[in-house]
Amino acid sequence: DMGGKRMEWEHGETWYRIIRKDGGDSLRTASPHPPVIVLHGGPGAAHNYVLGIARLVTASGKCDAVVYDQIGCGNSTHLQILIKTNG
Repeated sequence: DMGGKRMEWEHGETWYRIIRKDGGDSLRTASPHPPVIVLHGGPGAAHNYVLGIARLVTASGKCDAVVYDQIGCGNSTHLQILIKTNG
């Protein structure tokens, strides 16, 4: 899952990844610059096509970026699968 994390919620999980220039995987809370959340289109598109934008955001080392897969896409829960497995 490319080093991402998962946030659990009532009906599944949302996959996300924090991107930093230094390769860290958590947001820098002491940074004076807020993180940039890079949104992807959808439905059906995943985070991987916005990774280039996230890397541009983080290139200066000032801002962290967060990419994620909305529900039903990429590494997040696909509700059709959830419905089939839970009846």
